[in-house]
Amino acid sequence: MRKYVIFILLLKSNFLFAQDYLDILRAGDFNNLVNPGYSVLEGNNSIKIKDSRFLSNNNYKYNLSLISLGISFDHSKSSVRDSLGNLIYRKQSHKGLSLDFSNYGDDIYTRNSIGLGFSIKKQLSRKYSLLYTLKFSLISDYAELINFNENDPIYISWLNKNQRQVSSSFNPSLIFLSKELLIGLSYHRNLQLNNQINIFGNSLIFTGKYSYLINSNSLDFNFNYVLLNNNLNISSIMFNLKFRENQRFILGERNFNELYLGYGINILDFNVDLIYNFTISNKSIKEINVYSLGFQYYLNNKWLGLTSYIK
Repeated sequence: MRKYVIFILLLKSNFLFAQDYLDILRAGDFNNLVNPGYSVLEGNNSIKIKDSRFLSNNNYKYNLSLISLGISFDHSKSSVRDSLGNLIYRKQSHKGLSLDFSNYGDDIYTRNSIGLGFSIKKQLSRKYSLLYTLKFSLISDYAELINFNENDPIYISWLNKNQRQVSSSFNPSLIFLSKELLIGLSYHRNLQLNNQINIFGNSLIFTGKYSYLINSNSLDFNFNYVLLNNNLNISSIMFNLKFRENQRFILGERNFNELYLGYGINILDFNVDLIYNFTISNKSIKEINVYSLGFQYYLNNKWLGLTSYIK
């Protein structure tokens, strides 16, 4: 019976993960939930705010709010020269700290988490750099559990804790990048204890971006591929057309089931994005109807020597 109860709970929770955790599974969304290194990748200090919610008034709820702060420090430059002493290129590196707060909710679960990450970025050659990040998070989950076997030890444990559990997660990541190319790999591992359920499962997330220059504009091709330990894998692609130096048009899909459209603009040190997700096929049991609003502000104490890779 214990296995039966666990199966029902994991089946429901992983369905929700696959259908609704859009800000993890949508390509081109560079935030700490996808890869904790994105907050400090540019070498700038910045704060990001994101909020996603259902637009329609129905019985199914969804919201995801995220606030993240990235601080870069210990910037260094060194010269790489040939055997004759001629300058080949200047090697740059920095370290970073990231802090994020997130809140997720639907008609069954509510999750609050706080995460702290540490990053080291090293330049490997004239064109390529590598960023290592390690993040640790504390997680608080609440679930409206009904119709479960009252003799099940997990159900009893949750009832004794007012249907709540506290856990932690471990999230190492790598980002390999050049001026045109970015490849990220992030592993999300929940550190389970006795009588706890890993609601959203463990996952391995691949992210990528390739930029094409089109006259004075640029076109970015982004992709995500998510490997889930106990559910179907999830894919997403996105095209980001940047024009007039400070504006962008966003078009993408997820699992050939959802389409999302968006518009973004940069004003001084602010980036603003508005994205709308909607269902385009009958594969989804629930109709997706979600908006996502994102803000990013670059703090004044920038390090001016670094190229910006994500805008």
